[in-house]
Formats: sequence, C-alpha cells, structure tokens
Amino acid sequence: ADYDVEPFDNVGFGEETLKELAVRMDGKGKYVQFVGSLTNASHNEWTDAALAYQLEHYPEMELVGKYESKEDLEVAYNVMKDLLKTYPDIKGVSGSAAGDVVGAGRAIEEMGLSDQIAVVGTSIPSYAGELLKTGAVDLAMSWDPAIVGYASNVVAYKLLKGEPITNGLDLGIPGYESIKVEENESGIPVVYGSGWIKIDANNMDDYPF
Repeated sequence: ADYDVEPFDNVGFGEETLKELAVRMDGKGKYVQFVGSLTNASHNEWTDAALAYQLEHYPEMELVGKYESKEDLEVAYNVMKDLLKTYPDIKGVSGSAAGDVVGAGRAIEEMGLSDQIAVVGTSIPSYAGELLKTGAVDLAMSWDPAIVGYASNVVAYKLLKGEPITNGLDLGIPGYESIKVEENESGIPVVYGSGWIKIDANNMDDYPF
C-alpha cells in the first residue's frame, strides 16, 4: 500500500466524543464508559483518550468506570440497569460499540431518566434511530465509509499526478481540510482526517445507514 486513509485518529475521536458528552453534562457529574471488550484496541484508545481529556479540561466530571458490553446491546442494557441502581446520580454515558448507546439508552428511557442523563457514543441511525427520536440517545457519532472512499480516491489521484501528500493538505472534502500524515508500525504512511459525523434527531435522515 502507498497510503492508508483513515477518517480520524483514535485519540482525536475519543476527545471529540468526550467534548460532546461534556457539553450535555454541563461539564460536571458522574459518567460511565462502555467498550465492546476490554481487549478491543480502538475502543480502549477512544475511551482512554476521552478520560485523559476529561481529567485535563473537565475536573468536575468523574468517571465511575469502564464496562464491557461484549458487542451486545442486551448486555449493555442489563449493565446499565445495574449501574442506575448502584449510581443513581449518573449524568452521562459514553458508548464505543454501535449497540452500547442503544442498550444504555433503552435502560435510561425505561427509568424515565432521558432528560437527566446524556448519552453519546459511536452508533448509526439503523441502530440508534428510534432512541435519537425520543431523546434517550443524544448523539451518535460515526464516519461515512463513502466519504472515506472518496478521500482515498483523491489521494490516489494526487499520487498519479505526482503531487506530494503532506501534513495540512486540503483534500477538498469536509473533514479532510487539513490532513495529518504519520507512518504506522509497518512503515506505511497513514492519512488521518477529522472525518467523524455527528448524528442526532435533526439530521439522522441524512445518514440512511
């Protein structure tokens, strides 16, 4: 491979997720993190980066713990029900697997706490759409694979023309206006954008997947 094109780096995505959660928590209160598993590298990079950002920028927020959903929304649902009993003052939930916010949001909605607990995390409308509509899930974050594909074609086109692919280059695509280029452990240069998408009840119809 000449280049690996990625929508974002994991630290940036984790920090952005935390920022969105913090805004909805007014920067204070207890929150929990969900990961698909404690051995899922990307999920843990997101949540570790989020925690580091929270500790530096939102000292009044407190992470209660990181919990496994086992990539199963029913597990997330049951864990969240238990957490609401143990920590009735939880104010926020961050999800990593696509079903995390769905399971957690369902438990929160059943308890009538949708207006009191912010739920933000990785998901898509086909999973979280109904809960986005009711407000039980506040924000689903994801990336559009078609746009990543388009960015890859732009990089390929520039390579064919002999143009350099450098830090700060604008690929002419939203989220890729100032790319970052770093070599991975195999020595292949990786192009990172800031190509996350933020989906809520107002724009979910723009992302029919």
